[in-house]
Amino acid sequence: LRLHEEKVIKDRRYHLRTYPNCFVAKELIDWLLDHKDAAERDMAIKLMQKLLDHSVIHHVCDEHKEFKDAKLFYRFRKDDGTFPLDSEVKVFTRGQRIYEK
Repeated sequence: LRLHEEKVIKDRRYHLRTYPNCFVAKELIDWLLDHKDAAERDMAIKLMQKLLDHSVIHHVCDEHKEFKDAKLFYRFRKDDGTFPLDSEVKVFTRGQRIYEK
């Protein structure tokens, strides 16, 4: 949520195409360091690689399987509806929605 609030995640344009709800890898690494969520750049990159390996994030065109600290667009799968939900996660999510109402 903080990434959305602080406009790290937002709609971005590249070559006349808009990519909704994405972040620039380099900017996210900088943000993690600025907010003390990672002690050093290598640690932040490894953290993002773990998220990529577990399909929490992905490159917007699914072209890069290795997280790169560069001007590349990535997106949380939850933000584009492609996060693979198993039955336990679906039950938890439904329970959370009911609780919030």
